Amino acid sequence: MTQDIKILKIRPIFNGEGRSLKAFADIQIGEIVINEWRIFHRPGQMISIVSPQTTWKDKSGKVQYRSVVSIPSELKQQIDAAIISTWKREEEKESEKENQGK
Repeated sequence: MTQDIKILKIRPIFNGEGRSLKAFADIQIGEIVINEWRIFHRPGQMISIVSPQTTWKDKSGKVQYRSVVSIPSELKQQIDAAIISTWKREEEKESEKENQGK
C-alpha cells in the first residue's frame, strides 16, 4: 500500500569534506510528522536514509544507537525514495545556483 509521504524540509549540514552525514529531513505521513531523518552519502556509495535515533553510552562508554520509530520495510522504502528524490532535486538546484554565480 502506497502512503502519501510529504517531505516538509531538508536541512543540509556543512560539516566538512569527507563527512558522510549530509542533511536532516522532516517528513509527514498522513497527519503524523517525523523529524530528524538522517541523509548519509559517501563518494562512490549509495545514499542511505536513517530513521530518527536516540543515543546513549553503555557501561563501557561505547555509544549505542536505537531507532525511535519502527517502520514497516515497504513504508521505509517509500520514505527513503521520497527523501532521496527531494534531496537530489535540492542538490541540483544548489549546484545550478553555484554555477550561475561563476
